[in-house]
Amino acid sequence: MRAVRAQVSLIGADRRVVAGQAGPPVAHTFCHIVVDTDAALLVSDSRTDDRLLLHPAIADGIVAYAGFPLRTDDDYPLGAFFVAHDQPRDWQPRELLLVEDLAAAASSELALRTEVHRLRH
Repeated sequence: MRAVRAQVSLIGADRRVVAGQAGPPVAHTFCHIVVDTDAALLVSDSRTDDRLLLHPAIADGIVAYAGFPLRTDDDYPLGAFFVAHDQPRDWQPRELLLVEDLAAAASSELALRTEVHRLRH
């Protein structure tokens, strides 16, 4: 899969924390939408998507976006794993399965780190 960036973002009430990334950083993403809806967000071209009109991530070059929720063990959405591209694209089913699998792996890693932190303190 060819994408300009991939990122794990944790979403709080008033901020976004980047827990990991590949590619150039961006100030804005669609991760809040993923967390607020607790559902995947698949966008072929953000510039023509009515759900995203005037969103600041478009100015940051997020054109195509595939984001999946990261969840806690009790299924609470706490962030998003996404891949994005600076050009329009139609996401292929195999690409989306890969991104969804990576989101599940990131959720598992976050759960393990949380448990280790809890046991140490």
